[in-house]
Amino acid sequence: MIDIEDAYKQYAKYVYKFIFVNVRGNKVITDDLSSEVFLQALKSKHTYKEDLASVKTWLIGISRNVLKKYYGSYRPSVDLAEIEDTLTSGNDPEVNQLIILFLNKLTKEERDLIVLKYMYDFSILDICKLTKLSESNCKVKIHRSMLKLKKLMNVKQ
Repeated sequence: MIDIEDAYKQYAKYVYKFIFVNVRGNKVITDDLSSEVFLQALKSKHTYKEDLASVKTWLIGISRNVLKKYYGSYRPSVDLAEIEDTLTSGNDPEVNQLIILFLNKLTKEERDLIVLKYMYDFSILDICKLTKLSESNCKVKIHRSMLKLKKLMNVKQ
């Protein structure tokens, strides 16, 4: 059985960042929803199956479900300065702000796929488990999302 305290210590930052991006920079809501994720994990730790997904993948899956419930009731405003501070410490702030602006022009699915693949270094298989996409469909959607992002950013292929 999974130890939620260890999972929290190891993966809380991933859950926080994933939620932060999806609530578009609202730290108060991110704190609340991150807490809810680990509360749900504690309640359902008996359902975790190690052979199906890593703990990180399982927690991000719970995060997605918590976000789905949240979006049913409230849509937060965008605060780009907070997103920049939370996601990217030590990088060029102007570049980070531009990337975040362009990411927010993508659909939620496109943004999630790019964040999972390139920010969190999730494997294609882990992304497939989270999104319930086939491996080939997942690769195509990630590729198309990146092409769309590059086009928005006016980057030559």
